[in-house]
Amino acid sequence: MTGLISGGARKAPVASSLQHFKETGMSHTANRSMDLATWGLLVLLGFIWGGSFFFGRVAVQHVPPMTLVLFRVGLAAITLHLVFGRMPGFYQTLASH
Repeated sequence: MTGLISGGARKAPVASSLQHFKETGMSHTANRSMDLATWGLLVLLGFIWGGSFFFGRVAVQHVPPMTLVLFRVGLAAITLHLVFGRMPGFYQTLASH
């Protein structure tokens, strides 16, 4: 499956992921069991995700919706800048696409 991105042909993410599984000998249907730590992380993710909906409902009663959106997007942008900004060549890669 190929798509056109930035004027050139490029593999779709799904196709390249499947190719990676074939090259590494991993199957997408592999039978893997989850250990206790993985279950704990899944439950923590559920609480964080569910909590964002709960606190969003509470916050929108006290803060205008667009202000809340601006705050959340701004916080996400700052976080992504702090996490990925340290990677060498990150901003050059963004600028070239």
